[in-house]
Amino acid sequence: MMRKARHLIELWQSLGLGRVPSRDRFRIYNFPMLEPHLFAANVAARLEDFRIDIAGQAVEKSYGALLTGKSFGELDLGPAKDSIFEEYAVCASKRTAIASSHYMHMSDDSAIELQRVLLPFASPLTGDIGQVIGWFHMSPMPKRGIKGGVARWVTQERSLVSANTAI
Repeated sequence: MMRKARHLIELWQSLGLGRVPSRDRFRIYNFPMLEPHLFAANVAARLEDFRIDIAGQAVEKSYGALLTGKSFGELDLGPAKDSIFEEYAVCASKRTAIASSHYMHMSDDSAIELQRVLLPFASPLTGDIGQVIGWFHMSPMPKRGIKGGVARWVTQERSLVSANTAI
């Protein structure tokens, strides 16, 4: 697990004091160095209805278009779309943070490594998971964005971490 991923998960755990923290405990703007790589998705009953509430500049640049306000169903990631979004459903349903590493094989035969952290946050009103906040790092950063171009998605490593488990 990357050092930055470990720090984000430890921060998430500290905000919840052994439980999944509520969304009002985390303010993206308090992390200006991370903010370009952070995004927040509002959770819905169906995965395709998850909606991007906030997307940092690096997130939107890597996709190649504006993301804020779009549902997962509206995003064009290519044939590997379902595999890319699978972890969001796991994060929300299991109430666990996920640190993962993937290779995206693009339709132009290039490959991009993606390091990603997904953190579930509870709604302060209901206690259900209301939002998933994520961070990612791509290497190399795509020049034109990945929109419509992910032909194959390969997971290299995945760690699920609960709110009360030491990492």
